[in-house]
Amino acid sequence: MKKLIEPASLVVISLFAITGLGFVVAGFAYTPPVEDDVAIVTEVPKSATCEAQMTQLVTALHAYQEKYESFPPAFVADQDGKPMHSWRVLILPFIDKQELYDAYKFDQPWDGPDNKQLLERMPDVFRCSNDEMFSPSTTSYAAIVGEHTAWRGVEVTKSQKMKDDPSKSILLVQASQSEIPWLAPRDIEFAQMGLTFRSEKTQSISNAKGEGGLAAMLDGSVVPIAADIPKGELRSLLDMNDGLPKREESSKSEESSKSEESSKSEKSSKE
Repeated sequence: MKKLIEPASLVVISLFAITGLGFVVAGFAYTPPVEDDVAIVTEVPKSATCEAQMTQLVTALHAYQEKYESFPPAFVADQDGKPMHSWRVLILPFIDKQELYDAYKFDQPWDGPDNKQLLERMPDVFRCSNDEMFSPSTTSYAAIVGEHTAWRGVEVTKSQKMKDDPSKSILLVQASQSEIPWLAPRDIEFAQMGLTFRSEKTQSISNAKGEGGLAAMLDGSVVPIAADIPKGELRSLLDMNDGLPKREESSKSEESSKSEESSKSEKSSKE
């Protein structure tokens, strides 16, 4: 398979962008190795529910991680740290869109002369069926980029490094009113969202009516997020390592507590 970015390459990109050393994307001779055996998630039909679409995207992200041992970065940047390519492009082979992926030019920015021609070919999975009033090239779903979220800009993340319960950790959100072109390396910024959960619709979780929206969790479940959700609660769902235990850890803790109580009870009875 052509053009897939390997995890090692993404790490180098991340380190370069962070340290300021950078790398040249525009004009760079980009020749990734041929890859085989990519796990493909067949795209759901256009009539599928928004929940089904979000579940498919999470499944594709996990398939990407299984192949490359990390989730894709939120974006690939140029030598100056400017976002060039979106995670949505990187997962195209995992949603049965290899041909579209092959047509994308990584030596151009997302809105370059050739790439902008692909805007009208947005896969249905990126668009909620309830968003027909918006531009056909804008996505309904976005990542939330921030230091403690699942998306850290050019830095890749791994689900194994996330300490919180997967069912309480947001991976993607519905952002129907954000008007993000699907190819754009742009999502919702956690820092800005912290101040504008309810007021700034371009930086918030929102459905077509602006009444809150859906969130896809790390485990693939999809839950509604109310527009008036308390900031602290939403921050906790977005922070992947804020102390909430994983299910297995909770179970072990409960079993350990029960065992200790049982031992104490037996000891007390003997005395």
